[in-house]
Parts: sequence; structure tokens; C-alpha cells
Amino acid sequence: MKSFFFFFKTTVLGGILVIVPLVIVLMVVSEAVEMLVSIVQPIAERLPGDWVTSEREARFLALFILLVLCFLTGLMTRTRLGTSAGHWIERTVLHRIPGYRLA
Repeated sequence: MKSFFFFFKTTVLGGILVIVPLVIVLMVVSEAVEMLVSIVQPIAERLPGDWVTSEREARFLALFILLVLCFLTGLMTRTRLGTSAGHWIERTVLHRIPGYRLA
């Protein structure tokens, strides 16, 4: 019986360790898309023609812009300047967070 409870407990904790970060990432992406929609719609209204005619298209365009920004950020981190900036952030900011150096 103890092995069942141990299995149950570790399985639930494992699920939590997967689901909670996933939910946090989805919430952050959702907020970023909403922010970009509020930027994209006024700009699209001023463009000639019907670039963005519905909120669904505005959300798609905002998601595309977010993916491009993520790609460009990832590309930048692969450069020498991006790597040195990452190391600087790690030394000056992240090492001050308790428990960061344990990993």
C-alpha cells in the first residue's frame, strides 16, 4: 500500500512540475499577444487596403510578430555580443537570486 501512495504522490508532483510551467508560459504568451493586438490594430487601420479586417486576423498577426521577435532574440543570443550580454545579466542579476547557483 505504501508503494501505491508513493507512486501516486510522485506522479501527481511530476504532473504539477510539467503543467504549472506550461500554464505560466501560456499566460505570458496570451498577455503578449493581447498587448501586440492593441498595437497592431491601430496601425492596420491606417494602412491602405484591408490588411487586418477582423480581430482574429489581428491576433494571428500579433502571434506571428511574437514568433518573429522570439526568433530574432534567439538569433541574437547566438552572437558574441548576445552571449556576453547573457553572461553579464547572469553575473549581475541572476546570481543575486537565492538558490540560483544551486542548479
